[in-house]
Amino acid sequence: MGYSDLWGIELQDYAVEIAKKRISNINVVRGSAFDIPFKDDYFDVVFTSGLLIHISPDDIEKVLDEMYRCTKLYIWEFGYYIPPGYQMINYSGRDDLLWKTDFPRLFLDRFSDLELVCKRIIEYKADDNSDVMYLLKKIWVHKASFIKKNHCINPSKRWIK
Repeated sequence: MGYSDLWGIELQDYAVEIAKKRISNINVVRGSAFDIPFKDDYFDVVFTSGLLIHISPDDIEKVLDEMYRCTKLYIWEFGYYIPPGYQMINYSGRDDLLWKTDFPRLFLDRFSDLELVCKRIIEYKADDNSDVMYLLKKIWVHKASFIKKNHCINPSKRWIK
């Protein structure tokens, strides 16, 4: 794939052990999306697939905060989708385990320095369900990329010392 420093977090110890046996090029550690065990801005990209749908609307902001905290640049996610608001879905006979919403909108409403790079709605053929895949970018990085040692850039984009 061209990537050499891939990490994954998993809540269950047994799943961490299985992943370590099956996958040799990804570092898997025990952790929770509510308290990601990495320092601020550690990753270039934070990716989830099918995770946010299992976080209660009462708890979702904590997970969004953790994902945002750990990424330097991008947040990439894939999951169920329904705009606007939340829809609770019965999952394994329970009504408190799965929700659909516009997850990219939750991020954008919460963090003013995120921009939407790409968003694709994937419609199911068999029914009226949809998934969403999206990529968000921290826009402050654009400005930081112009900074050189002992220099700053002003709003008019002229170099100043």
